[in-house]
Amino acid sequence: MTLEIEVTHRYAEVRIDAASIEAILERVSWRTVPTFARPGRSAWYVLPRPAAYPGRPGVEYRAAKLKGVGAWNPPDDPRSEVQWSEHAASPRPPSTAEYTSTALLRHVGVSRDGEFAEVTSSPAPYGGILHERALLEFDNATSLLEHVVPSIAPLLVVRYPELNFRDRPMGAVVSLSPEEQPFRAHVDDVGAPGSTKREFIEEVYRALEVAGDPEIPIVQWRAVAAVARRAGALLRAFAEAGHYRYSMQLENFQFDRVRSELILTDLDSSQKLDELPAELQGLELLRDLSAGLHKLAWRLHYFGTLDPWSIERLQRTDPFVEFLRGYFAEFNSLDLTPVVAPLWRLMVPHLFQRRRLMAVMAGWERERIRSYEVDPPLFCSLAMVLTFPLLDATPSLARRCAGLDRSILAQKIQRFLGPQSSDYLAFLLR
Repeated sequence: MTLEIEVTHRYAEVRIDAASIEAILERVSWRTVPTFARPGRSAWYVLPRPAAYPGRPGVEYRAAKLKGVGAWNPPDDPRSEVQWSEHAASPRPPSTAEYTSTALLRHVGVSRDGEFAEVTSSPAPYGGILHERALLEFDNATSLLEHVVPSIAPLLVVRYPELNFRDRPMGAVVSLSPEEQPFRAHVDDVGAPGSTKREFIEEVYRALEVAGDPEIPIVQWRAVAAVARRAGALLRAFAEAGHYRYSMQLENFQFDRVRSELILTDLDSSQKLDELPAELQGLELLRDLSAGLHKLAWRLHYFGTLDPWSIERLQRTDPFVEFLRGYFAEFNSLDLTPVVAPLWRLMVPHLFQRRRLMAVMAGWERERIRSYEVDPPLFCSLAMVLTFPLLDATPSLARRCAGLDRSILAQKIQRFLGPQSSDYLAFLLR
């Protein structure tokens, strides 16, 4: 089958040959089946000749990411995080059916009246994306390119005239990446020896200056911490460019081996700080910080190959500290270990229980397994209390915290958590 397309937006200043544009549009319209390098809704196309942007001289863009052009959900693939009942060995075009799992994933957010709340992601079509969300990724990529923040770069947005989801038009967005390989900064998934992925991961480890065999779990843990520091620095640059809301799991970063830097690659939910009322901007920055720390806690919780290692050994390479050192580089002379110590006190009992029950958890339902994770609202609230003094003392971002102080933050968190969790939070802070 083929899909009718309408190009609605195109970045004018990119230098890219016409043949590459035509090849990309062939895949967006399914005249040629797009290549999916990993299960999900983003396809990948390696450019025959690199593209370039005047705003980033010397940087060659070698591949295109095609988002919203369909989905690949192969059966029995351990790499897949797609939660969909229908599997297919080959990719499928975008569907107008709802991808229901997005409504099940809850996270900490900020309401319009400035209160913390548990929220879910907006409904989305399976394998597709709303045209308005595609345009949001394009606009965010444009802004980050102008601010020289390492990120995918804008190329074009299309609309599918024949496809609508909940009476809203669907589309796709094409962005360019300086990294030719489609692999993400998933440094604890190293690939088989001799594979292209293993070669890529070994280059990343060298760039991160992480010595040792990538198959050894504690070496992988050091790599996670090294990525966490760079992720913190990149989230800071993202905020300085006036943006908020980025999902900080490793799967949402690429690694540019030429420049040895992380790349932001998932921008369809990010927003502009200046479009918020002043009193909400600091809250959103705190939410982003806390969510980044929570992603690291989640990663450790399920890092089963580290189970033989003691907690004390793991803390010698502390990704929480590294993440904050990346974000708050001006405070690198400070000992940040006491700042994150309450996060470890909260997380370790959950890690202990998961380790203790690992053998029997294999037969449990997904929701029962997840009930043993650290509570996201409590963890994020604790992280916000711990990081607010640093954020408020950062000259370039303190203006975003106008009207917010420790007392006001504590009151908002108490209303969010309720009496029992607030009591536990107070205990953790003693």
